[in-house]
Amino acid sequence: MLLLAAYTTIVGAWAMAANAGAAHGLPLYVQGVFVGDKVVHFVVVGLFALVVARAIRLRGCRAWQSLLAGMAIAVVLATIEEATNALTPHRSCSLLDIVADVAGVATLGAVAWVAGFRSRPLGSFFDSLYRPHAYTG
Repeated sequence: MLLLAAYTTIVGAWAMAANAGAAHGLPLYVQGVFVGDKVVHFVVVGLFALVVARAIRLRGCRAWQSLLAGMAIAVVLATIEEATNALTPHRSCSLLDIVADVAGVATLGAVAWVAGFRSRPLGSFFDSLYRPHAYTG
């Protein structure tokens, strides 16, 4: 849950800074077309889905349920966030951003599943993120 809180705080602060006019995309162009914003959407929302799925999995839900719930929560929140961009002067609402969000969630969700999310309580994909604390009394 600490990882979820930290990730949400960082991404939320980044979104708020973007709403205020701060740069929020990578300086990445493909054949003269700016795609840095789409890469950020893909990675940030995809990772958010995995962090949410991990938090749900730690609460004892089955692997497939936690992964699907994490993916659904990430897509819904990303869609709401994208829709609210239309209300800010420095950002715009883009269907391609939502497509990048969904693609990131689906791709990283599939990678996590194949990497072992389904076979262990945390999944081998997340083992390096979790270190049990030894109580020394």
